[in-house]
Amino acid sequence: MTIEVGGLDIYGAQVEMVNAVGQVVNTIPANANRLFMDLGDLPSGIYLVRIVKGDQVVKSSRLVISK
Repeated sequence: MTIEVGGLDIYGAQVEMVNAVGQVVNTIPANANRLFMDLGDLPSGIYLVRIVKGDQVVKSSRLVISK
């Protein structure tokens, strides 16, 4: 999955993928406004993608994976 963020300074942030029970299942460092996250191992379900900088959630979005 490619994540593209415009209008936000996310350098130094973390991108987290959180499952329906609140477990962080994938984390990547945000070092550009366009990032790639491999979702091949994740089962179908509803996930939350969060961009976290310091102790603040800068942006979040829901993602549905259907296989």
